[in-house]
Amino acid sequence: MIVFFDIDGTLVDYKFAERAGAIQYYNEHMGLFNFLEAEFIKLWGDLAYKYFNRYLNKELTFDEQRRSRMKALFKTVGIELSDLEAESEFSTYESFYRDNWKAFDDVIPCLNQLKDVQLGVISNGDYKHQIDKLKRVGLVDYFLTVVTSGEVGYSKPDKRIFIEACKKLGKTPEQCNYVGDDLTIDISGSNAAGLKGIWLNRKQENAEQKNIVSIEDLYKLPNLLYTLHLKHSL
Repeated sequence: MIVFFDIDGTLVDYKFAERAGAIQYYNEHMGLFNFLEAEFIKLWGDLAYKYFNRYLNKELTFDEQRRSRMKALFKTVGIELSDLEAESEFSTYESFYRDNWKAFDDVIPCLNQLKDVQLGVISNGDYKHQIDKLKRVGLVDYFLTVVTSGEVGYSKPDKRIFIEACKKLGKTPEQCNYVGDDLTIDISGSNAAGLKGIWLNRKQENAEQKNIVSIEDLYKLPNLLYTLHLKHSL
């Protein structure tokens, strides 16, 4: 049995890190941004979403989307940044963001129970950045392979990134499971590629799609995988 995982929102609480990093950056620039902390956090989240998706759509490189976020942020207060200035400002934010990376509480207990199972990662993002994230939160050694969109050129939900990951471990998609927190990007994408998608529904949202396999936390994953394996063996 092979189990692949998403990173952000599944293994690593990046929303916590993004919010905490944004607050620290805001506090460092208290006299510059003329809006409230909550407004700054929302603005930063919106910019992160916009420009990271432009990176995933191959409109920008990974470094370009970093600089573009900062340029757009400073433009709201009438300041035009050069590329060098934007990169420097993003590095300041990133140091705060990285300091707040943490795994969800259920991750390591779950992975320890799966020590006899082959594990991998399929993630949208830059390979080096995601490897660094896994190292910092103490997870990288659990995984046989880490496949990212920056490495293979395809972004979830494109089924090709899932198929490529299966090939790396010498398995067919039908032999693999994929655990992720995004119903469309992770679950619809992995199911379309032939894997068994398992929706980590931490927010306990209602799914419009039928026949979705879901769990509320990773504590439940080992038993679910055992049940699915038994059904497949019958």
